[in-house]
Amino acid sequence: MHWRNVPVTLNYRRSPFGRGVLTARECEVARLLLEGHSNISVSQRLRISP
Repeated sequence: MHWRNVPVTLNYRRSPFGRGVLTARECEVARLLLEGHSNISVSQRLRISP
């Protein structure tokens, strides 16, 4: 099964997703990935190297 076919049920806007373990930047990356952005898209949005 391709990962994009799996529904994401995590409501990250209300949940402190990963904030106890991840940095703010890591949470931002995780949020974009959960929204379905590719690694390249995330790197372009955050202006970081892919």
